[in-house]
Amino acid sequence: MIGGCTFIETLGSLISLLTGAGMLSLPFAFARVGWAAGFMLLLSAIAFIYTMWLICRTMELLRTRRGVICDSYHSIARHTLGTERLASLVVLIVSIEMLMAMVLFSVNIS
Repeated sequence: MIGGCTFIETLGSLISLLTGAGMLSLPFAFARVGWAAGFMLLLSAIAFIYTMWLICRTMELLRTRRGVICDSYHSIARHTLGTERLASLVVLIVSIEMLMAMVLFSVNIS
């Protein structure tokens, strides 16, 4: 229990976050964009889940094999890639990706 929450509490919080208003708008989104774009949305969701699994697995391996506790994308990249420049590049790419996701969500909401 690192942050004061148990695994079950964290899982419940994530599930309630994921099944919020965005989940209620999925039928409308599929009706508007059609099945082809909906399938692309599904593929991107699978890619996102796989990427998050890889990040979690990397953090776990760094903790168990090297004794390193990573608390940010930068620390994961620095300990995985070994150099500060590559780590900064990874952080820049992740930040741009997050910015684009926020813009996409803002456009979808409006």
